[in-house]
Amino acid sequence: MKVFGKEVGTAIQFPPILKRLKKWTEHALGMDKPRSLAMPSTGSTISETDFGLSIAMPGFDKINVKMELRGYTLIISGKKKESREVKEGHSVHREFVRPTFRKTLDLPRDVDPESIHATLKNGLLQVRFSKRETMYKRVLRVA
Repeated sequence: MKVFGKEVGTAIQFPPILKRLKKWTEHALGMDKPRSLAMPSTGSTISETDFGLSIAMPGFDKINVKMELRGYTLIISGKKKESREVKEGHSVHREFVRPTFRKTLDLPRDVDPESIHATLKNGLLQVRFSKRETMYKRVLRVA
């Protein structure tokens, strides 16, 4: 079966002018530039004694990451500066990109704020925090 004079299943070659138009449109709209990391992927684990968070942060070092605890709210943010230079013939194109992100997490009330420990390895931030010990447990009688 033929569609527009071509066999179905064979690749249709677009004229070079359409390829250039697509490239120009992507460049004009900024689709050819690296994107900022707006919302990193997050995973969590809960056990009997602690909580854990895993946050994907490819390309970030520990000097680019800031963690802040405000009450029971953990704020994790990252910012870094990148620059790229491309030479084409007699022209030079320079780009400055600043990937940033900010993640705000509400922590459970039984988290011990003094036990928070974070490591960043191979683009994965691991945050662990322990649960508080129960101060006391008491059985009440109804009179």
